[in-house]
Amino acid sequence: MLESFYRHLLVEQTERIRVETEMRLRGGFFDELLSGHVSGEEILRRAALFGCDLSGGGAVLIFTQPGFDEFARKRKLGELQIGHLKTLLYETIDNAVREVHPNYLCISRAGSALLLLGKPMEGGEALAKQVLHRCRERLKNLPVHAGLGEEHEAPEGVVYSYREAESAPPTRAKPPDRRSGRGQGPRLLRPRHPEATIYPEPEESGSLRRVQ
Repeated sequence: MLESFYRHLLVEQTERIRVETEMRLRGGFFDELLSGHVSGEEILRRAALFGCDLSGGGAVLIFTQPGFDEFARKRKLGELQIGHLKTLLYETIDNAVREVHPNYLCISRAGSALLLLGKPMEGGEALAKQVLHRCRERLKNLPVHAGLGEEHEAPEGVVYSYREAESAPPTRAKPPDRRSGRGQGPRLLRPRHPEATIYPEPEESGSLRRVQ
């Protein structure tokens, strides 16, 4: 019994180390990409090492956790607990996307996780909603929002797609219904940048509505 417990613990620790190492390597690559230290063929080569083919273009989808710092402060979470939640966000998004869009790269950044998507990218909106539903299931009390950037054909274009996704405004809920006292849920807002789209965490009904 004890031997089985330690074997299971070793497997968990090994997997955690693997995931954290992978997160650091992918994050390092994207930091270099944003800083302009890699371009052209080098972007394609580096992305391919992580299993993402950007030869046909790419787009970026960002997932953020608004209010995470306040959430951690109120619950007096320590560094290990905060690290666990960030890893959980990364794993949840990574696993959800792998099922439906194999040509991608999931990257963990401070307070967020982002997806670098290769072809095909026609289903970006549906993908965002599916991932948000999965986040709701696993992260429960932590709201997650997503911003989607425009597709760009050149490898360097993923930097612009990232900025477009990042420029999407925060989501808002409608004022509470005076008769029921309940809010009417988050809305799909038109972003400041004309080529970026923001998706709030879906309601249980899965209904989203664009604000004109």
